[in-house]
Amino acid sequence: MMFAAFTPTPEQLLIVFFVTLIGDIFAAVIGGGGFLVHPVLLALGIPGPIALANDMAASAGAAASGAYVFHRRQLMDYRQLTWWMPGLLLGPIA
Repeated sequence: MMFAAFTPTPEQLLIVFFVTLIGDIFAAVIGGGGFLVHPVLLALGIPGPIALANDMAASAGAAASGAYVFHRRQLMDYRQLTWWMPGLLLGPIA
């Protein structure tokens, strides 16, 4: 499946920035910002896969920063993580 090239205007980039910021605040406070971000990005004419990739990138960033904070506070249980690792790696592939 081929997607048309998408070149956003500076105004669209600014709107995407603020919508993502607001969505991430909602995600941090109430546990989900996709209900706000995806429809706005789609309404701006951004293709669906790119709108979804935006959410996945935000989730990956939140997970990485959360892991870093847990590591710094010595709250990370690495022994338990070794049990979870096969599922964390193979689950998305499956």
